[in-house]
Amino acid sequence: MVCRWCKLQRSRVRSRVPDVEFLWRCCDLHVATEYKPNRDCHSDSHVCIQQCLGVGSAPSTVVDSNGVIDVAWATQAGVAFAQSQNNGVTFSSPSLVIPAPVGAANIQVDAQNDIIIFTSYNATNMLGGNTALLARSTDGGKTFDNVVVKQNIFDSLLLVQPSGVLDFVYTTSADNGEDPDNAVHESSSTDGGNTFVNDQLVWSAGESSNDVLQIRGAVGPQGQVYLTWAEQSDLSCEVFFIASLDGVNFQPVITLTNTDACNNNPMLVIDAAWNLNIAWVNGTFEFVRSTDQGQTFTTASFGPPVQITGLNQEFVVGPNGDIDVVFVAPANGTNQVFFTQSLDHGVTWSAPYNFSLPNPIQNFVGAKAPYVGVSATGKITVAWEDDSNGSFSGDNDTYIRTSTDGVTFGTPMDVSNTTDQIEVNPIVIETTTGMRYMTWYYANGQQSNPVLSVFFYAVQ
Repeated sequence: MVCRWCKLQRSRVRSRVPDVEFLWRCCDLHVATEYKPNRDCHSDSHVCIQQCLGVGSAPSTVVDSNGVIDVAWATQAGVAFAQSQNNGVTFSSPSLVIPAPVGAANIQVDAQNDIIIFTSYNATNMLGGNTALLARSTDGGKTFDNVVVKQNIFDSLLLVQPSGVLDFVYTTSADNGEDPDNAVHESSSTDGGNTFVNDQLVWSAGESSNDVLQIRGAVGPQGQVYLTWAEQSDLSCEVFFIASLDGVNFQPVITLTNTDACNNNPMLVIDAAWNLNIAWVNGTFEFVRSTDQGQTFTTASFGPPVQITGLNQEFVVGPNGDIDVVFVAPANGTNQVFFTQSLDHGVTWSAPYNFSLPNPIQNFVGAKAPYVGVSATGKITVAWEDDSNGSFSGDNDTYIRTSTDGVTFGTPMDVSNTTDQIEVNPIVIETTTGMRYMTWYYANGQQSNPVLSVFFYAVQ
């Protein structure tokens, strides 16, 4: 049963679906919001704002200082964009802001709430490297200007400083677009991305056969630029870090790893006190922390002695400094999602807590793609995809569990907008004003033509 308010909103939203074939497909649309007298929208929550934005995948979401929600996602025609000004109850009709067959897009805003969407694509789908593109809006998402940032690169990221300065970080290719090279480059723009200057070599490996992998970055409040990446040489992988305190001049590179394992997938999180926190995977995970803008780091500490599956780890730092990590590890004949927490800045870790559903089905994928968010009050939300209740292997639903202390968690709640369809890549977005949102996308039974579905609800 669906509550009367939800039925009314469903008809309202369907009435405004535009006839744009490449952006929209009318899915089984369910839109709801906080409706305390009737909890039929979700049996275990009176908050249930949920709607399908349209055809596509890999959504990226940002909430600006006024609470406006901006979402960008990839479609076969390019990057689509939609906006909500009422906490996700309704969204604008999607617009195509980058008309190119791109991969995943990343959306950010600066202190003036100008919107910057960054992506890359390979025009011919051949060797020769990717092209980095950005779209920028200075009128609240009404119009976007497109800029080609750089061509013939391999991997890249864009960092948006509060001042509006853009930092472009990239690697080129050593063999005509097939593999990354052994160097990290950086340039910056002060005119919204129209021009990038001071293109500089930030770091280069000693051997040309080495590959730079997984560049991650973050910016500080006074224009600091922080970068981390993995470098692979045969079976050995190391994690590196570099900082610029003025956004221009970079200091010497710091090697964070000291093991013979393949250390990869570094993640960089800046906490509320502007300390730097970095974790990476090497079978289990390791963690380091800096309290002096990356000048020095603590000795790497190991997480719990478990074998992490692939690169499936995420972490956040709570308002009180607690470090909350989720990861995937094999258990009970399938993959399971686990949670661990450190209350002493990564020195020690709690025993892994199994988040997954009971009675997983043998030979199914199990639980994967975990994501963790923490609110300004310390409430933890863990989301993941799980096929334990599915009809076939990979028939995922999206689940969440929440906790106020990292010790006791509520029961799993299925927040999926469909049944017998494949939900993928749940992401939790926490705002400074106490709102909590989620995005994911799902595919039909043939796992083709995925349809973006965004689920919103408020922290209680």
